[in-house]
Amino acid sequence: MFNAEKTGITPPVSLEDYVRLPHVLTSLRPARSVRGIVDEALDKLGLQRTVALTTPRFLTVPHLVAQAPVIVTMGARLATRFSAELGLSLSPPPVELNEMPATLLWHASYDHDPAHAWLRNQVVQLAAEL
Repeated sequence: MFNAEKTGITPPVSLEDYVRLPHVLTSLRPARSVRGIVDEALDKLGLQRTVALTTPRFLTVPHLVAQAPVIVTMGARLATRFSAELGLSLSPPPVELNEMPATLLWHASYDHDPAHAWLRNQVVQLAAEL
């Protein structure tokens, strides 16, 4: 997902533009050690990307992308929702990517909380249906 006006490109994104544009990366890990599935795919081609910003907040990323000449690779459902709302462009990534894993995180103090366990189970069941 990207802002065509800010980046000066139109879909579909070429591999050259994909590597040239700065990326936004979502991760809960410290920025200095972050590598994602995009980096793994580019490594296989002998290429690297520049990560301009790393954030742990998935829902802020589309708003960041709308304001800057950057690109982000994210799940199709979320990208589709925000692209229409914010006027962003979508393009399939120009590299073959492995599946993005989805994980649940919670504080250890909730491990045995019945309500929290129920909620986690509901999320897992809903994700399995998708």
